[in-house]
Order: sequence, then C-alpha cells, then structure tokens
Amino acid sequence: MNWTKAINTKWEKRTLVMDYVNTYGFDRATAETLYKLQEGILEKADKENWSNKKVLYEYNRLIASFAPDSYVSTRWKAICGTEEKEERDKLCKEYGLSSGDIETLEKGIVTQHTDSEVSKDFAHEAVQIAAFTEESWDFISTDNAVHNLSHIVNEGLEHEEISFKGDVDSGRYSDSDFNSDLDAINYYKRATADKADRDDIFTIGADYNSGISDNSINRVNEFYDNYDYSGIIFGWGKKSGEDVVEDIIEDETIGSNHISSPYSDDEKEKHKKDFYDYLERGEKKNVK
Repeated sequence: MNWTKAINTKWEKRTLVMDYVNTYGFDRATAETLYKLQEGILEKADKENWSNKKVLYEYNRLIASFAPDSYVSTRWKAICGTEEKEERDKLCKEYGLSSGDIETLEKGIVTQHTDSEVSKDFAHEAVQIAAFTEESWDFISTDNAVHNLSHIVNEGLEHEEISFKGDVDSGRYSDSDFNSDLDAINYYKRATADKADRDDIFTIGADYNSGISDNSINRVNEFYDNYDYSGIIFGWGKKSGEDVVEDIIEDETIGSNHISSPYSDDEKEKHKKDFYDYLERGEKKNVK
C-alpha cells in the first residue's frame, strides 16, 4: 500500500508540475515550488477539515499576493484576501516554503504575469478564484465596508466585474485575459462541485488545462453552460448561458460605468464586440 501511494504521489506531482510548465510557461523550479505550496496547504486542510472553497481561497490569494502591483490594495485585500509581503511570506513559511522558495515565486509569478506572449495569466486566474470563494468576507474587519460597497455598486455582478465583464469595461484585455477569465470560472465550478474531492482539487485544474490544450474540452461552451439559467417555476424565465452572458456584458452598473468612464460610447461598443468576437472564435476550437 505504501508503495502504491508513493507511485500515485509521484505521478500526481509530475502531472501538476508539467501543467505549470506547459500551460503557463513556468520554469521547473517555479513549478515545483508551486506544487510544494499546494502540498503544504493540503496538509493543513486535511488536519483542520477545510472545505474545497477554503483550500482554493488560501492557495489563490497567496498566488495573487505575488503580483502586488496589480492585486495588493485595500479593494483587493477586502474582496480577495491578498496580503502584504510580510504576512504573505509568513504564511508561505507556515506551509513549508523556504526564503529561497519565496524568492523563486516572486520572480516566476511576476514574470509570467507581465509576459504578453503567454496564453493565460496565472495571477489573474488566481485573484478571480480567490474572490469567487467569498472567504475573504470578514464581518469584523473594517475592510468589510469595501466588500459591501463593491457588491452594491456592481449590482450583484462583483464576480463578473473581477472577471470578464471588468476586462471589457476597463478596455484592457487580450485573448490571454479572456482565456484566464473563462478558465477561472470553469475550473472553480469543477473544483467546488458536490462530488469534487478536496485531495484532487489541484489535479482537477491540471486535467481541465489538458482538455483545453487538446480541445477535448471547449472553454466557451462550458462557460455558457455555467451561466445557463433554468428559470423559476416550471422553467419560467429560462435563459441560455449565451443570453445571460450578453445580459451581463450589456448591464450598466455604477461600478461598470465608473470603470468604463474614460471611453466614448463607440469605444465601449468596440470593447464589447471584441469579447463577443473572442467567444465566437472559441466556439469550435479553443483560442490559444
């Protein structure tokens, strides 16, 4: 039994490490350090019986914290639980990382995050997943006021404003950003499904990325499926995911109006069209 467990662990490590190398372009040292952080978090999760959401939150908020220029500010701390360097490094060491490991992640994650040639932005995915969990919502923290305000101004579309709607509204996007938006949503749904095993939570992501790579999984169709609305009673008000996504993009909230305020109406329409064009391009074959 111990021999079988060792083989399974070795295979899992290889799968996860190679996913980080092949999907995100990390070097081997960064990929192995990310795996080490996952293992440290899962060890604590098993001892304290964390939920899948808690595991996702803890890992992804730390990853996003390694891109401080983008994701460490009052708003991001409140909504996603990101941490300043001192607390971030303290937590990483509690999960078994050395100072050298932390330096490896500092360099690797920022480099990947700022690389315009990658097909997906790892830190951008992470900050979304951390936000989706709602684990940062602390009713005692003064940051809670920021979180509440964010919900109000975005009319319940806070998660979408952190994701694809926010990219469209901001006018700052690329195929890489949209890939990261859809994949964060699709992976989160898979990892928090009722039958998802906590110990498999990271291999679920690697398997998803593998399916995206060989087109056995279509990210756009799964994205639409995740937004299908079955209606209320006897299907009254039922909407397809495609229609729901269009409603979200077209909705003008206080938050979206603020984000898109630097642009003319024509520019705003172009940003929406670019996203719709991206979705159309990805319906048959995943955008790289």
